[in-house]
Amino acid sequence: MNKIFKPLFFFKIIFLSLIILSCTKSEKEYYPNGKLKSETSYRCGKKHGPALYYFPSGKLEIKMDYKKDMLDGTYERFNAQGVRIESISYSNNLRNGKSIKYYDSGKILSLATFSNDTLDGLYEEYYENGIARVSGQYSKGLYSGRWEYTNSLGLNAGYGEFTNGSGKQIAFHEGTGNIRVEVNYVNNEKDGEEIWYDNNNNIEKIIVYKEGKIVEFKK
Repeated sequence: MNKIFKPLFFFKIIFLSLIILSCTKSEKEYYPNGKLKSETSYRCGKKHGPALYYFPSGKLEIKMDYKKDMLDGTYERFNAQGVRIESISYSNNLRNGKSIKYYDSGKILSLATFSNDTLDGLYEEYYENGIARVSGQYSKGLYSGRWEYTNSLGLNAGYGEFTNGSGKQIAFHEGTGNIRVEVNYVNNEKDGEEIWYDNNNNIEKIIVYKEGKIVEFKK
């Protein structure tokens, strides 16, 4: 019985492999000058495997991976000089994990963390000199915890304290540490009074927001 079963089992494996190979192909698209523009892998009519897109110069512009017509893996984008300027982790066609943007120099511009296409986790922005400009956390798409803001010299420019997207953000006058602006947030949007101070702590103006839109000017 087992002697009969084994050949049948291997025959099925070989047969299925041949079916998969027969419907696996790569489609290419070309620029008018004949240079390769794109190359996409397909399996049984669906995008499956690497997809590559090129600049007219021939240098790689975009590299991504598909699984059954859905983005799955790392999406990478490059500038015309061949420097990577974007890297995004995908799973089931949704951003999951780290999403990084780069300056044309190759240095990190921003880093975001996603869960099922929603910001969730560490978020950072950088100046091109490598100093962190913004550092904070998201929780299910909403500002969460303490956020820190820094100027290009590395000096403290302000901070924010948030719970579920609601809280207060403070910005300082450069070099003095005196409050320049304080504003309230609700659901990630300015909501309430945004108060501006001069370097002597006198109120210069007040702008009132409702759901991120200006509704009133005071003073």
